Amino acid sequence: MSSSPEHSYNRFDGTDSIATSVDNTSINRPFPRNAYETKRSSTYVPHNRLSRYATALTNLIPVRFNSVPGSGLPLDKIGLFSSVSFSWLNEYLSAGCKNGMTEKPLPTIAPQDSCTTNGPRLEGLWHAHVVERGQAGASVPRIAWKFVRTRVLVASFVYLLGMLMSLMSPVRHSFIKLTKWRYMAFLLCFLTHFQIFILRKIILSIEERNIMSNNTMVNMTKPSENTTAIGIGNNRTAVNLVTEKMSLITTTTLAPLVSKLGNTSLNDEAKSWFGKDNVKKLPETITHIIMVDEVIVFSHVGILIFAEVVSYFLIAWSASMNLRTASRLRSACLALMYKKLIRSSVRFQASAHQTITYFVPDGETLYELITNGPMIITGPFLLILTSMLLWFLIGHWGLIGIAALIVLYLCLILTAYLTKVFATKAIEYSLKRLCLMEEFLGKIYLAKITLWDEYFKSKIEDTRCDELADIRRGGLSEGWSLCMVHIIPIITVCTMTMAILLTHKHIVSTHYIPVLVLLLINLKHCIRNSWLSMSSISRGVTSLHKLKTILTLKDTERYPDKPIDRSLAVTINHGNFTWVKDKSLTEKAIKRSSQFYVENHEGIPVRFQVLTPTDTLTDINFYAPKGKLIGICGQPGSGKTSLLLSLMGHLHHISGHVAMDGSCAYVPELPWLLEGTLKENILFGEIFNSNRYYRAIHSCLLHNDMNCLPESDDTDLAFVKMRPAQKQRIALARAVYVHREINLLDNPLADVDINESKDIFEKCIMHAMGSKTVIMVTDKIQFLNRCDIIYVMREGRIVEQGTHEELLQWNSEYTQLINFCMKKYQRKYYREGEQISTSSTQLLMAAVPRGVLTSISTNASLDSVLDDIDDSDLLQHEHDTDFPIKYCKENGKPLIQYGIYVKYANGYCLNIFICLLAIFYTFLIAVAPLCFTYVAQKTIKDNIHIIITFAVMLGSCLVFGLILMGIYNKTVFNVAKKVHDRWMDTICKAHISLFTTTPMTILLNIYTLYLQQVDSALPRSIITILIHIGISAFSASILGLISPWLLIPIAIFVLITIFYSIYVRGAILTLYKAKVSSTVPMFNHSVNTINGRSVIQAYHKERDFTKKFYRYCDNNSAFDFMLYSVKLWIEYRIKMISGLTLGVIIFMCASLTTIRDRFELMGLAFICTLQFAMSVIYLTGTTTRAYFSFMALNGIDNYIENIIKEQPGTARLPNNWPVESNIKFDNVLLPNGLEADANQEPINFTIASGEKVGIITTLDCGESLVSALYKFTDVPTGKIYIGNTNIADVPLEKLRQCISYIPSNPHLFDGSIRHNLDPTGKVTDKILMTVLQRVFLWEKVSKLSDKLETDARHIFTTGEKKLMFLARAILKKTSKIIIMEESTTNLGPDEEIVEIVLRDVFGGYTIIVLSNQRVRYCERTLILNNGKVNETFNRKSSLSQHSIATSEVFMSVPVRNVFETSF
Repeated sequence: MSSSPEHSYNRFDGTDSIATSVDNTSINRPFPRNAYETKRSSTYVPHNRLSRYATALTNLIPVRFNSVPGSGLPLDKIGLFSSVSFSWLNEYLSAGCKNGMTEKPLPTIAPQDSCTTNGPRLEGLWHAHVVERGQAGASVPRIAWKFVRTRVLVASFVYLLGMLMSLMSPVRHSFIKLTKWRYMAFLLCFLTHFQIFILRKIILSIEERNIMSNNTMVNMTKPSENTTAIGIGNNRTAVNLVTEKMSLITTTTLAPLVSKLGNTSLNDEAKSWFGKDNVKKLPETITHIIMVDEVIVFSHVGILIFAEVVSYFLIAWSASMNLRTASRLRSACLALMYKKLIRSSVRFQASAHQTITYFVPDGETLYELITNGPMIITGPFLLILTSMLLWFLIGHWGLIGIAALIVLYLCLILTAYLTKVFATKAIEYSLKRLCLMEEFLGKIYLAKITLWDEYFKSKIEDTRCDELADIRRGGLSEGWSLCMVHIIPIITVCTMTMAILLTHKHIVSTHYIPVLVLLLINLKHCIRNSWLSMSSISRGVTSLHKLKTILTLKDTERYPDKPIDRSLAVTINHGNFTWVKDKSLTEKAIKRSSQFYVENHEGIPVRFQVLTPTDTLTDINFYAPKGKLIGICGQPGSGKTSLLLSLMGHLHHISGHVAMDGSCAYVPELPWLLEGTLKENILFGEIFNSNRYYRAIHSCLLHNDMNCLPESDDTDLAFVKMRPAQKQRIALARAVYVHREINLLDNPLADVDINESKDIFEKCIMHAMGSKTVIMVTDKIQFLNRCDIIYVMREGRIVEQGTHEELLQWNSEYTQLINFCMKKYQRKYYREGEQISTSSTQLLMAAVPRGVLTSISTNASLDSVLDDIDDSDLLQHEHDTDFPIKYCKENGKPLIQYGIYVKYANGYCLNIFICLLAIFYTFLIAVAPLCFTYVAQKTIKDNIHIIITFAVMLGSCLVFGLILMGIYNKTVFNVAKKVHDRWMDTICKAHISLFTTTPMTILLNIYTLYLQQVDSALPRSIITILIHIGISAFSASILGLISPWLLIPIAIFVLITIFYSIYVRGAILTLYKAKVSSTVPMFNHSVNTINGRSVIQAYHKERDFTKKFYRYCDNNSAFDFMLYSVKLWIEYRIKMISGLTLGVIIFMCASLTTIRDRFELMGLAFICTLQFAMSVIYLTGTTTRAYFSFMALNGIDNYIENIIKEQPGTARLPNNWPVESNIKFDNVLLPNGLEADANQEPINFTIASGEKVGIITTLDCGESLVSALYKFTDVPTGKIYIGNTNIADVPLEKLRQCISYIPSNPHLFDGSIRHNLDPTGKVTDKILMTVLQRVFLWEKVSKLSDKLETDARHIFTTGEKKLMFLARAILKKTSKIIIMEESTTNLGPDEEIVEIVLRDVFGGYTIIVLSNQRVRYCERTLILNNGKVNETFNRKSSLSQHSIATSEVFMSVPVRNVFETSF
């Protein structure tokens, strides 16, 4: 064994379980914590002092030169510039570009962003809020706002400053004629729209120069006419000349000159005049003024670049703050969710996977909420400023454009609301679909043997259709919103332009060009942000509201009081408990005393009192002295388990008093193991002690099991298949090792063989726990006489209590229970006429005092548990089962096939048509600035023609937009439907080995997270890419038409963008893979621990498991944070380059002779450059998200392609096959796991049609036999015949229709009784009633309030569930073979009813009973032992003669075994 006694195997200390670096196969170990991180504790301490902002204020230092090494993200150790620009990512991006980050350890989350820091803070806010408003009035969004409000407000203020810097607002050049209100509007616009003031100043300078040059040229050619008008002939100073020139520009000279110049600033005569070097003849003052204008133009271009850089820096600063805020909120929500679930009562039965995926907001939703949510305020604020500026520039007629803007903005709000409504409905269908899929995967064996797989498939597909219908409606409204984002500015400009033309007959270009920039660029940006904020708030708030469902769960109750009598460990005085929280104490428990009169072999009517599982414990008086063994017995469903759970606080405590003195250990009937090794399961977080450990191992008979494990007790049990008996022994060993004062054992030996159970009872319960208080529920009556006190329960009440001898003397409930069990044993194992013992205590053990055990060594040698290890038996998981991406064989990089989407989207023709529609639509949007510029230059002189032009442009935008969104929406959701249907079809036809080799969490992750990418993320990304590709392409084309030289900076900008996108691709892939891979252990841990929370709470290990979840969550959050950081890294740099590109283009426009004197072209170039840059920025972020989505689509497709499918069978058989239900095994070698045992001999036996045969065999052999009959596994050699037909040729559906299987521990499907009998709803109530009468269940069902509509999961006992399976076999009508597995637990009266039903109802069926003992009512018994078949007809069979050695050992067969007992 690899361990040593002095080493501590504490899995909860967080030193060795979380990985922080990813390569192609695994994740490397984290950096060790250094002294600096040890000193800086991240534990949250609530206070209201300003010192809590010390770290945040420290981060405002621009540059930090002394970096502090560590393993975490250096977010609190770097300067402001590094934080905003995300330059701390450079080393990871470089490593990702070189080798996929295989040699670069990935960091952990920053301490300030961890669950340890943020979880307690959010929990404290929630508790304070609940105290203030009550649980009903508490609001999760409200406390989430309190949690993030400081950072969000600061980030929103910084973002607003950045947006105000980027908005470009023109101002009037004269202040004299302004009214008071317009003067205030001017000041506000000037202070908030600094950059457009710069643009307008450039335009005014160019226009001044043009007017001055034109008038000077006219004066010099005709001085007698124009000297006085222009003032050049007068002897004035330069200052007076500039003043007069500025007055000339702003008064009557501007309009005539603009009209005279036409569509150019200089007429042809002026151009020819200046072309002859006559510019030197200009007066010196005019030359000086023109030079000053040139300086103003170029200086303002530099200021414009600086303003853009500052704007983008502020926006990036806001984004970096919002990213950390969202990461903290996500960590806090996950931490609070898990902490609440791990402390909740077992009354909450929802799946942990559903809880995490549905009730807890994901990181993307929270990031969008934090980033876009505040824009619900900043967006309208900027819109108001835009409207004021429009009114200020254009005048009162500009209010018409403002009115159109307001109406359209309200329509946008309506479409956003409709999107939210449809999305909410779709989420409900999505949850329903997830529940169905989880039930289907969790009960896949049961679904296949009952042929419910096709029902689940059709039900899930129907739900999927309803979900897609709402998603499609939401997609249409969202697509229309996207169209409105582009169309609203165009409609506003058209309305405003027509109002001006109809009233003023001309347009002042110096005002109009900045207005175009304001409306077509900045207004579109504001509208888009407002739309995003409304969508993000609706999704985020809805997600946070759902979290309240978790936070309002009932915690387990703690009983701090100790008994007054110190000799008692547990007391309950007049206790009343219920599973239903709102159940009234006065409401009586549901009682059912049903009498079934059937005839036994002697013809005497037998009366059965059938009990229903109770949901109420009434008037409980229970006392457990210290150091005593307390036994609890009763019929199934009498409330025994509920009594133990009520002691642990899981039931709702209505009244009475509960007191406990001592710590508890708990062993449930269905044993629970944590994910880890055998040793870790036994230690359970306690310090390793050699003597205690090996004592627990030997007292629970685990030494033989350890010898068969590949790595002894260091074997991870996730890779080993274990039987229920083995799990029960491990759970018992855990209780022995932790050494608690009170041990609660719920039927701990239910699945253990009878011989082993005696040894374990002596060594473990009587000796190892001899000095402790043991409260044991058991259905094995042979242990009851060893108990000091026995409590007998019936219908939720304690009806008797006393010692074994006292209860036997009273001849009451306990005596009847003993006699019934004895009679059941005799009827089960003895035939008629055989001599049987009449002693009611035949099965009872000899009394030996507790704590006294002879010839048992409590100090085991280490050598006794060492054995050879066969590593080949340990089956490791396939690489990347949670990240199923196909890799290129040459370079090892992921192979993303984009043609897969085309394949699902009905081929290339439809996709090309959609692209053409997108081209036409984006062409109209991109050329709108060109059209408006021509209108401003009066190129289109007739207003009628202008109206027609605007109408055609708007109508075309609307028509093409509607057609595009309609066809695209239909196409993408057909893709989603096809992908889902193919997935479901493949899962239903998948070989059973898929479900034994792949954890259900991975399948659910693929089904939920990957399909979610196909449903929403990918369609949204593709349409965004199509639109912005078109806009950027046509914008670049317009720039090329203005001047081909302008394409040079555009080309450089595009090349740099492509370079950055390729540069970060390796890091993105590695981080995405790490994120997906880290999600699986987080989900597995959550699912595992939440399912076993009753055990965790009993041992008070909630804090340890919470810390472990925190580590998993922090690990996942670090990868998620880095992924978003990479996106912001590239976005920040592209924005900075776009600002430089804009400045270069404006500089070129001011320098090129063909453009420098035409400010209209300069304004058009400015608009097209901004339009191009914004489209490229959106494209960069969207293509990254689309890359993730395409990876998900490729992963689903690759996973589907590699799934092994079942062999269907090709034989054509008659409808009534099989006519004869005889079974023949001809030299069959049964597989044990995936491969057959080389030492096993072939099996040969025949079962005649209608014969009842018992098969005594081991559990493994029985499972292999049933798997072979159902064709779950392929038989290596030999043939199996049913009705003289080889089943290898029989179609699967027909084969499974003729066989009905009843497992030992049957489970029903979620739903009503009717649903479990007839999921299709085609069978009438009368037929269902008749069938239930034939299996003796109708009387019970008829007394239920909802009859057949009653939920079937919790009202039937194990025996009654077997009867439900038999009722299904009757309804199936095609069943001719019944295979039943004998139960190891006591079924009570139901066991005899099952026997009667098999004898009377299924008399003509071929019946096979699998057992480890001879079954009395079978006509013949076969004994299978290592391939040998022994047949017996002996009328007497002792327990030892016909018992297969069932000392179960851990099979080194891994989790890939093809069949499990508990279907």
